[in-house]
Amino acid sequence: HSVKEEYFNMLKEQNRETPEPVQDESASNDSDSYIDPDSLDPKDSLLPSREIGLHDISFAGERAGWNLRGEISEAIDEMLSELENVAEPISKQALEHIHADDVVLVYGDSGTVEVFLTAAKRKRNFKVIVAEAAPEFSGHRMANKLSALGIPTVLISDSAIFAMMARVNKVIIGTHAVMANGGLIAAVGAHLVGEAAKVHSVPVLCVTGLYKLCPLFPYNLDAFIDLKSPGPTSAYADLGGASDLVQVVSPSFDYVPPDLVSLFITNTGGHQPSYIYRLLSEYYDINAEEEL
Repeated sequence: HSVKEEYFNMLKEQNRETPEPVQDESASNDSDSYIDPDSLDPKDSLLPSREIGLHDISFAGERAGWNLRGEISEAIDEMLSELENVAEPISKQALEHIHADDVVLVYGDSGTVEVFLTAAKRKRNFKVIVAEAAPEFSGHRMANKLSALGIPTVLISDSAIFAMMARVNKVIIGTHAVMANGGLIAAVGAHLVGEAAKVHSVPVLCVTGLYKLCPLFPYNLDAFIDLKSPGPTSAYADLGGASDLVQVVSPSFDYVPPDLVSLFITNTGGHQPSYIYRLLSEYYDINAEEEL
């Protein structure tokens, strides 16, 4: 948002310094020859609109001395570079958190968790318990991949998580998004894992890149948790005549409160959930949402 404000302020300053051009009858019909920056709303998108074409914005940018295309291209290149290299700094921290003969519980399938455990396998001997993560059963894929890497792996059902938690040294999970308060939007069932770990005083580590950081607070969970078809959980034909009396809720994700997460392992190091607000201020303009 600050970039938008600076851009339009520069246009306004240029307009004050430049005298209003004198237009003849032929030039007055050319609507693309001049732009009044005072008529532009800084809150509007910089993308071309119906009223202002791409030619107009490029011309105004040249008058203001700002190469907007270069700024956007640089930001895109920076994001692509971060996405390509996010796994390496996370995997380098594996030996700091996984020790010899540890028993690690993971939930479902996560590429970041897989890379993290693979890096630890090079110098540590440990065991992994994989919860199957029904109804998608992505834990089956995770168990096969870890077993192929030579890591001792045990696949369990979700109903056995609480019983097996007493034997676990730490829980390592991935996430779809990290909310502004340090909570997680993770796979369905992750909240169950967090609650079981809390009862047994087992630390929960979340491995994720900071590109998943979200500037929103989970005030209304219904806005973040989408519902999907309950078919994999409860087939319609199995309900019989009671189908009109039964309501099956099948969420796509789980919200995990920040008090259930012990540590975030990110591409910039380890962070407590309470430190997410600081990372948020570095990645986002925290006042932009209030002004829009």
